[in-house]
Amino acid sequence: MSRGDGTGGPADGYESLVHGAGAVVWDHGAVDVAGADAREFLNGQLSADVRSLGPGEACESLSLSPQGRLQGVGRLLCLDESRFRYLVDRASVGPVVDALKRFKVRVDVEIRGARSLDVRSMVGPEAGSAVSVLTTLPDEPLTFVREGLFTVLKDSEEGLGGFVVVSEEEPPELEGVVIASPAAVDARRVEIGFPIFGVDYDTSTIPHDAGLVPRAVSLEKGCYTGQELVERIWSRGHPNRCPRRVRLSGETVPTPGAELEKGGKVVGALTTTAWCPEWDSPGGLGLLRVELEPGDQVAVTGAGAAMSGEVLP
Repeated sequence: MSRGDGTGGPADGYESLVHGAGAVVWDHGAVDVAGADAREFLNGQLSADVRSLGPGEACESLSLSPQGRLQGVGRLLCLDESRFRYLVDRASVGPVVDALKRFKVRVDVEIRGARSLDVRSMVGPEAGSAVSVLTTLPDEPLTFVREGLFTVLKDSEEGLGGFVVVSEEEPPELEGVVIASPAAVDARRVEIGFPIFGVDYDTSTIPHDAGLVPRAVSLEKGCYTGQELVERIWSRGHPNRCPRRVRLSGETVPTPGAELEKGGKVVGALTTTAWCPEWDSPGGLGLLRVELEPGDQVAVTGAGAAMSGEVLP
């Protein structure tokens, strides 16, 4: 692959993500959980402290296997005292529903997967102005408002930022908003260091390696599915990998899967690669060995060209 749009410029929509109002369309669905016991039930199944959520509040949370591996990564919204919506990528909806139903024993809870939602992030300095035509904007990160068929969530700053708009039917047409191409989204994710489930890590990954524990796990609450491994590694061990950005040399974007070496040893692989306009160079993102320090030089193998890179925080 060569530079962003094949001509030396940034990919379609990149400028809007950074300087205007850009839309990132996610292939997401939702898991809806409702009933008198919904709050306590979810508190025992997901990694976040569900008991502390009030209506109109959200949190990042994980659905884990009993062995502590990721099976869903998303945002949990408290719609009211007995209804919750868990936004996850579409491929995770079925596995998360199945996992929750497996532990549904003598509780007043209804679990339903919703796949027909339109979920998109509105990003950039003009995003708030564009979204404000739908409803009054939420003030605090990870709070949301609902207006008819639309839910508007103010996202956390750990990711792309901006607002997440969830549409029950047709997505809104917002003036001045440009839908960013996948290449533009990848470029921005690499530049800010934002890995995503299903691309940069998967169901074989533990939360610590993906850097998710500080953001999406409550270390104070009681037991939940997968908690034993999470607590053991957090309190007594350390992860083997962590998300890192790599600024690369040259003019060619390596393909995802290209391995990185330092001192003749493989230290990880690039899972997302892109031409990064902010750096005016190719870049990559991946889960790399924790021994690597910012500023370390690595060699890229399997990229079809001699290439090196600098590890960034």
